[in-house]
Amino acid sequence: MKKHYFYILSIISLLLMGFSDPSFATKWQVNVANFVFTPASLPNVLIGDTVHFQWVSGTHTTTSTTIPAGAATWDHPITSTSQVFDYIPTVPGSYNYKCTIHAAMGMVGSFTVTYPTGISEQRNALGIDIFPNPVQNVAFIKMISDPAHVTGLKIYDITGKTIMVKDLKNLSQDQLLTIDLSTLNSGIYFALFTDNENGTTVKRIIKK
Repeated sequence: MKKHYFYILSIISLLLMGFSDPSFATKWQVNVANFVFTPASLPNVLIGDTVHFQWVSGTHTTTSTTIPAGAATWDHPITSTSQVFDYIPTVPGSYNYKCTIHAAMGMVGSFTVTYPTGISEQRNALGIDIFPNPVQNVAFIKMISDPAHVTGLKIYDITGKTIMVKDLKNLSQDQLLTIDLSTLNSGIYFALFTDNENGTTVKRIIKK
């Protein structure tokens, strides 16, 4: 039992490498002044970084326009009485935003988000898809390939604590398995699937 616990912790540690290493936790400051975001473009933001909007002058907003599917939208005033707003991306892709008051004057910005080097899930050996991810309350599991090999599922938090255990024997290929995560706090969780050859596949779940 102890050996299995340390095995799980080792997997989680590897998956969290990019999040736990301070070198990946960067705060990117965007100054908000009359008619301009500075810098207007951030090309190297990593998942888990913070995009920090800082008021300098004027009355503005930072408002998302086009962002990746599954990412959280935002619309926040940046004024003398509401001077800062922090956004932490959880989905890779291109993020575009504007000041709703001055967009017609060209007050727009963008940032591009990627995974930190070293973050990777165990590849999808069992043909498993979890969606949506990030998830608000309910996630769905779909077996992409033959599910006959899948025997079980355990969900762990980042400390290695078991949150949920499910028996997945006798699933059909077209069956959607529902997982209720509404009672969990926001954060990162790991779904570990076992197969009938004592193998595992790990998928990361981001809970909003």
